Amino acid sequence: MSLADLLHDARANGVHLSLRDGRLAVQAKGGVPPDLLARIKGQRDALVDWLTRLAEDAGQQDTAILPAAASEAESGADPGPEPLSYSQSRLWVIDRMENAAGLYNVPFTLRLTGPLDLAALEQALARLLDRHAVLRTVFDEGPGGVTQRVLTDYTFALPVHQMTPQELASLTAAEAQRPFDLTRDLMLRAVLVRLAPEDHHLLLTLHHIATDGWSNTVLLEELIALYHGAALPAPALQFTDYARWQRRMLASNGAALAEWWRATLQGAPDLHDLPCDHPRPPVLSASGGHLADRVPPALATRLRDLARVQGVSLFTLLLAAWAAFLHRQTGTEDLVIGTPVAGRERDELKQLVGFLVNTLPLRLQPLPDQRFVDFLADANRQTTNALAHQNLPFEMIVEQVNPPRSLSHAPLVQLAFTLVQPQAGDKIAPGPLQFEAVETAMNSAKFELSLGLVDSGTDMGLGWTYATDLFAPATIARYNRAFLSLLEGIAAAPETVLTDLPLVSSAEQAQLLALGSGPVRDDGPNPPEPHALVAHFAETTPDAIAVVWQGQQLSYATLNARANRLAHHLRALGVQAGDAVAVATGRNAAMIEAIVAVNRAGAAFVQMPVDAPMDRVTGILQDSASRLLLTLSDRPDLMALPGALALDDDTMWRDLPTTAPEPWHNPISYIVYTSGTTGVPKGALNTHLGLLNMCRWQAGDFGMDARCSQTVAANPAFDAIMWEIWPALSVGGRLILLSSEDLADVGALQTALDHHMPSHFWLPTGLMEAMCGAGLRLPASVRSVSTGGDRL
Repeated sequence: MSLADLLHDARANGVHLSLRDGRLAVQAKGGVPPDLLARIKGQRDALVDWLTRLAEDAGQQDTAILPAAASEAESGADPGPEPLSYSQSRLWVIDRMENAAGLYNVPFTLRLTGPLDLAALEQALARLLDRHAVLRTVFDEGPGGVTQRVLTDYTFALPVHQMTPQELASLTAAEAQRPFDLTRDLMLRAVLVRLAPEDHHLLLTLHHIATDGWSNTVLLEELIALYHGAALPAPALQFTDYARWQRRMLASNGAALAEWWRATLQGAPDLHDLPCDHPRPPVLSASGGHLADRVPPALATRLRDLARVQGVSLFTLLLAAWAAFLHRQTGTEDLVIGTPVAGRERDELKQLVGFLVNTLPLRLQPLPDQRFVDFLADANRQTTNALAHQNLPFEMIVEQVNPPRSLSHAPLVQLAFTLVQPQAGDKIAPGPLQFEAVETAMNSAKFELSLGLVDSGTDMGLGWTYATDLFAPATIARYNRAFLSLLEGIAAAPETVLTDLPLVSSAEQAQLLALGSGPVRDDGPNPPEPHALVAHFAETTPDAIAVVWQGQQLSYATLNARANRLAHHLRALGVQAGDAVAVATGRNAAMIEAIVAVNRAGAAFVQMPVDAPMDRVTGILQDSASRLLLTLSDRPDLMALPGALALDDDTMWRDLPTTAPEPWHNPISYIVYTSGTTGVPKGALNTHLGLLNMCRWQAGDFGMDARCSQTVAANPAFDAIMWEIWPALSVGGRLILLSSEDLADVGALQTALDHHMPSHFWLPTGLMEAMCGAGLRLPASVRSVSTGGDRL
């Protein structure tokens, strides 16, 4: 158990640790849990050493946090505009951005049940504003930069509305999003809604620049106490005291902190690798969605027990599980995950209201063959080290690392994790008037994807907040199921290597297995090879159009006859069963004739690029051991290669038989090569049976029959073109080959589609985006639209 974990658990349980006359003092409102007390005693010496060093640091830096009156008397300075804290400066900049309105609102709702003293409630809220200057602070931008100024002349009134539950829901949502004017508004606003004489809802909204989660707890406790007439001591500090102290402290030891973070995050990824459902926009908005669920109680108990056995906090265990999940989803071995820290290590900050929370970018590096328990130990070390350097504001960490800036994503941290361990339930304070916290739904997201867990010790909830610009609700629901399955796997076998941790439940696994156990099409003991189906339609519907290319139409009878003649010629040139024959014609009718002929001769065709560097072309020819290269005479660079044959000069085979040659068995239909962008291109062998299976599936699911007409637009060197060609030919349909000119601009493509009226339309994703963006209108004849490619 690390010291950082112990400190985290102490804070989570409301336990305050301090030094009194050099001895460790432990304080807690509701008592210290026995197991936590035993751990504190076990690490007494380490805690005393840590607290001593903390006190020494404060003395060496001469940064005791002084209230304004004391510091001003000491310096003789006149009171005036105060500097912002570093975190406040960041929120000021974000607030100035047009799309950030309401993003950093902090709404929470209290349901008040029982007899309400309206005057006492209004007075309690006014007292909060009076006690905590940050709630009545405004921000001014001048030649010297941005400063904060406390309002002394202001008015506060609590508006009261009689509403129905439906009207309350609408008002709650509107208040949560209504922006603050940081230059003039109070940073706390309140609205009271009366549903019934003894049923009220108090809608409170603060701006994050003046509060954080810890501060909200302080404010809520004080609000209840003030409502009941308690006389609270004046706050020892105001937030401006903290802002001045922070700048003095960082002037003293900020350089050392900055150097640690710079070294720790050097080379870290600028952006996560999670696949997105939507293209990343040039400017990412704050629109967000939320999904809430519960960890099954038995699983939650096992996870708490596992954390104790492994000697780590529940926070560290769940953080490591979250990182393992992200690793499994992306394959990434370098992750940066943001997590908030309260920034309340010093005693005098415990009751301070303001924006003290800081974001720590935790860098975790999971490996696929690493056991989870080993990764957990690594995560524990990384977290402990980061917590020891938590006083450097996130804004300064970003400055030190200096990642590329983009409006399409936040710097350093786009993924986040939180664990909240509340000390009490939702019911707050006994008495005639019951105060109950009610969760306020938010439709904004500060991070692209964040996972938050709340563990009360008996119940564990989890919530996903996500950027709707990037992720669809169905994806987050799938992530939720997968994460719960992964937690089950960790709890059951924590020594499992990361790559073997489950991402599907047993029920989902059964569903996936069932997908492959449906009815099997019976094509008999000798299923037809797709090229043979061309011959079938040449007999049954000989005049049906098979190929349309630049004003030419080839019937099935003509296509079959030409392919047979060429197949006889290929055999005469020495092509044997199982040989490879390269086809480098480009996208045209000659290509269709060639691939049918090569298969008819018993060989496998190799999809060849025609616009690639010559070393790539020759490399594929050598790797595939292609016996011949089928091309066109207008490609002199290809015709100069050994074994080249021009298909547009059929002098040698125009008089050969139009019947098919004797069939030779060869299971391979074609060979397609990878792009080679990550190394040497690699060839993939595709069988006749696999191609037939794809044709049967696509024809069935996409409604293809002899009346269909399919556009062909893919690069002839890419596998996608097979999806366009063979399914249509396998049902006796028509291929509409689009030329490069047809695909050059939206006008030409529109003309081609309006002329040919296809039923099935396909374009690569990038081209589809461009054409649709330029106003492409699909004709009414189109029944099926498909897209694919690396951009998708």
